[in-house]
Amino acid sequence: MIDSLGNSPEEGGKLENEYNYLEKSISTVFKEKDNAMNMLRSQRNIVRNSFLNKLLKGTYESVAEMETSLEQLDIEFYSDKFAVLLFSMDEFTKLFEEENDIDNNERYRLCQFILVNVFQEMVNENNAGYVFETDNMMVCVFNFKENNKGMAEIRKIVRDAGQFINDNFNIHFSISASSINETLSGISQAFNEAVDTMEYKTVMGIAEYMEYEEIKIESNYDYNYSVEKEHRLINYIKSGDYKNSEGIIAEIVNSSINNSNISLAEAKCIMFNLVSTMMKTINEISKGRDNPHVKERVNIERLIKCVSLNEMKNELLLMLKSLCEYISTHYTDSTTIKKIKQYIDNNYTNSDINITTVGDSFGLTGPYISRLFKEQESEGILEYINKLRMEKARREILETDENIEKIANDCGYTNTYTFTRIFKKQFGVPPGKYREQR
Repeated sequence: MIDSLGNSPEEGGKLENEYNYLEKSISTVFKEKDNAMNMLRSQRNIVRNSFLNKLLKGTYESVAEMETSLEQLDIEFYSDKFAVLLFSMDEFTKLFEEENDIDNNERYRLCQFILVNVFQEMVNENNAGYVFETDNMMVCVFNFKENNKGMAEIRKIVRDAGQFINDNFNIHFSISASSINETLSGISQAFNEAVDTMEYKTVMGIAEYMEYEEIKIESNYDYNYSVEKEHRLINYIKSGDYKNSEGIIAEIVNSSINNSNISLAEAKCIMFNLVSTMMKTINEISKGRDNPHVKERVNIERLIKCVSLNEMKNELLLMLKSLCEYISTHYTDSTTIKKIKQYIDNNYTNSDINITTVGDSFGLTGPYISRLFKEQESEGILEYINKLRMEKARREILETDENIEKIANDCGYTNTYTFTRIFKKQFGVPPGKYREQR
């Protein structure tokens, strides 16, 4: 058996006990197998979540693709009736009152882990549910059994899970639920309904649980606020452009005021949708963090107290102007890029610096600052970091006698191979050869 393992059991010139040697070898095999299985599970979860995201967004290629993926990923649904739930973590600080060495991101992840496991276990007792993260939101695809009690089933699970998590972990959360939609194709509609409900809850300051049916308004009136207009408005607000933002809002609001059939309640819904767009814009560029300076500019209470359409319009435009002025000062492209470059110039030798950590330093998402930087500088953030590091490395190679590993560490690379590969790509030869030639 020892010969078949292909290794010598000798240690320090002495023959190791054969039994201990075989025991170690077998333990190593089992450990490697466990590591491989853990990696496969992790990869399987990533693929499964990617597929579920396609269902949410309605981007699957065909029904055949869906059915094949369901079978391959062991996703089992009991019926063709679905709902989508979105979670919002409201309060979890009491869980960590005695823990001072855990940062906020780690605390949030731990609470997320608790919420996902408790809720998914309760859902799967009598139904099928898959809880995962998408677009920085926790979401559950809920599938009903044939003998289900409809939305009453979800309400009971939400109530029981909320009570259990609150009693045992001091975590408070709220949920926005869609209505019941049929077939796999209806999951994307359910997701949109849950998002609309969450946005409504955010604008209205409503906590706890809310269903899409509670915000549906029956009306023959249809105002002209298309997705294309919303995207244009978001882009104008992001750039602090009050004039063009005001133009879009005035067009929508004026068409409402001139319509004699619209009620004050319907007008308020229009205003809340527009305010929701403002808040959505802030969430995109500030990673959803609470910003008191923004909150005081988008004051929902003032809008609610308005009693006429003109008064609501004027209040909304005052909010918009104040918001655009704040964004133009703190979030405009040129100002942000200047601050990002200054931050990178001061920290590029830190091996932990990356797109995410740069974004976190400014309260912005990684994808947002990556796109912004590329648009303004015609190169990516990582390219810019590597350019600074390579210039520092070149100077150290020519001006010092330090070895290559030390220079790599000084420039922010923990891996000498990576450093050498990037250096060769930049200057045509490896670092050692570069020093010899000069």
